[in-house]
Amino acid sequence: MSVSLKSVLVATSCIASLVLCGCGGSESDDSTSEAFSKSYYVDDAVVNLPYSCDSKRGVTDAEGTFLYTKGDICKFYIGDLTLRTINTNNLPNGSYVYESDPKTSALLQSLDKNHLYGSSLELDSNLLDAMQTLKITQLPQTDLERATLLGALEAEAGSDDYEAITEESAIIHMKQTLTSYPPEKLYLTDVNASWVDKTYLVNLDSSLLVDWAATQRVYSSAKPVVTTPKSDYVVLAWSELGMHCMDGSDYSIFSLLPPYSTLKAQLVLKGTSPRIVNGDIALTYEAVQKEDGTINSTSSGKTNFWDYLPKLFPDINKTIEENIGLKGKPAQGYIPELMDYNVSQNLYVAEAIPTIPVNDDSSVGHYPVVKVIARDKNGNILAQTTTTLPVSDEMDCLECHSSKRDVLEKHDQNFPDAVKDYDANLTAKGFDYNVGGLIDTVDDGTPVLCASCHKSNAIANSGIEGVKPLTQAIHGAHSSRSDADGNSLGSSTDRDSCYACHPGKSTKCLRGVMGQSADIECQSCHGTMDAVATKDREGWSDEPNCQACHQETQRYTSAVVDKSTGTLRDALDQRFATEQSNIDTHHRLFKMSSGHGGMACSSCHGAQHAIYPSTLAEENKQNIDLQGYKGTLRECSVCHNDENAITISDGPHGMHTLGQRWVDMHGTVVLRDGTTNCKVCHGDNLEGTFLSKVPQKREFKVGVMEKEVTFDADEKVSCAKCHNDAIMEVSQ
Repeated sequence: MSVSLKSVLVATSCIASLVLCGCGGSESDDSTSEAFSKSYYVDDAVVNLPYSCDSKRGVTDAEGTFLYTKGDICKFYIGDLTLRTINTNNLPNGSYVYESDPKTSALLQSLDKNHLYGSSLELDSNLLDAMQTLKITQLPQTDLERATLLGALEAEAGSDDYEAITEESAIIHMKQTLTSYPPEKLYLTDVNASWVDKTYLVNLDSSLLVDWAATQRVYSSAKPVVTTPKSDYVVLAWSELGMHCMDGSDYSIFSLLPPYSTLKAQLVLKGTSPRIVNGDIALTYEAVQKEDGTINSTSSGKTNFWDYLPKLFPDINKTIEENIGLKGKPAQGYIPELMDYNVSQNLYVAEAIPTIPVNDDSSVGHYPVVKVIARDKNGNILAQTTTTLPVSDEMDCLECHSSKRDVLEKHDQNFPDAVKDYDANLTAKGFDYNVGGLIDTVDDGTPVLCASCHKSNAIANSGIEGVKPLTQAIHGAHSSRSDADGNSLGSSTDRDSCYACHPGKSTKCLRGVMGQSADIECQSCHGTMDAVATKDREGWSDEPNCQACHQETQRYTSAVVDKSTGTLRDALDQRFATEQSNIDTHHRLFKMSSGHGGMACSSCHGAQHAIYPSTLAEENKQNIDLQGYKGTLRECSVCHNDENAITISDGPHGMHTLGQRWVDMHGTVVLRDGTTNCKVCHGDNLEGTFLSKVPQKREFKVGVMEKEVTFDADEKVSCAKCHNDAIMEVSQ
């Protein structure tokens, strides 16, 4: 660790100021202990930590003890860095003040000279002295900042025996130590820490907390909180687009798309007649670790987007802090963040979450995992699930262009008067562009938002009348070109021609069940680049619909009948259709459609490009947890409690009830109504089609003799499985 690193660390402004408040600290002077109250500052016991309680000063002992007079303001500090501040007015004698903030705990664990779980956190006095010498005043906010700090401390103290503890490791440690303290005496510094087993949050008094204006965390008086989800609620969550594209780490030259992931969810109250919960329950989202051990818990430090946001989006008349999205929602993190209830869509939504495809360990992570939790007004967990928040920065012009500047230089060459001709329009919208062109604008320190001139339905209030829309301009300009490997971008059959710009060769966006078919490519639904560039086509709106492929017992492998024009196949029936809408008269987008009982199509089928089952285990987990197997959510019992309820045609897409009850009753229905409705799924000859496949092995009893019949997974249900030819002839 060089000396220059120390000065960089001390001077850096990227480490956020410590604004957390809660509980902490302790001293151990036995000769005076009877005159004071005594509590303990712990993860494991924090030993050798200086503290002050008003005029009293001390150092925590082997049990983490600190002494105070009721009502004192106690501070725990290392040199010039204050770790924790508490008001002891309502802190009972003998309390265990548990440091549950991962950033603070990770620093304390990093300074532990024992490096052993369960042996207390004994802080190395040499490192504490080094903290004071270097005048460290700010708490490291990332694993990288913590490692840099520890390296500087080791250099100052002449030691190399320490390891910077990551937040992930700190959380593992805290989960092991939390249960060793009596719940009735436990006071957490961060009661909403996402890793905490809420069973231990008891007796918390909100008056313990100080400096309310300095924190955005929500604290509440705690009652015992149940962590086991109640069986009478089901929460379903998904990413609205299935994959969001954004520009990546650098926004200093130009931007096509900002960080803008949108999470949606529906909460169902189970019952004989289930209902969708309409906003009287709180839903939150937070980051969770993936099975490979990675986590994406912040967007801070992963892109320079926020440095250029005011110039890219001048119409936003407010300051947006780093890690906060354009609609005010923070990136997924350790702190649960509220979702909003959307009345018109009858679901919860968190719009414009600024997710970046970089994990906290700096590895690439296109599929961060988030947990969605439903809680009642008392904080009780009603239901929870996990899903992905996909995001990709593979929309990269540099596969063919030498630099981002090269893109703008070519635009200036082809359209030298573009800014000058539309300067009045741009100025009226708040953009400060140089009339000399786009390169001159960038050289002035202003990045270019492509949608400032070219309309994009993905960005509100974008575009200028008379300028080609963004999707038309980009696809039209590149349809006759080839990628870096010489493959034609205008191909009608090759998915890789789309993956040259869209996510992508690494991301593999088309990961749902359709993407796993060798017969289906991007062009099968969208047509060629020339088709996408058609002047009458509305980008982000004129998209393929479900009924173009799913109709009349058929499942076509192409939604378009002409890939060069993108003309959709006529819909012969509406059984599997996206909704018609007065807002969108040609058809309603899949992402905006709902069906059975008002449930969003995506809630059961997954998001577009990721229709269940997905190639990603993290996206299949939700339905596996709910029904025992991956794929479309189709088991009635997920939402319906009454196993004896039966319907002939009121299920999703006109389905009948599944299970033994239907086996017992269907004969009566066939004798009364015939088999016309049956043929929709079971085929004209009633031998079964792909629509009548069972998703997993099922066993039924049929007939008065209770003959046992077994259908293997993926077996088509045919009448002949149970009935002889004579019965078949009568039924037909």
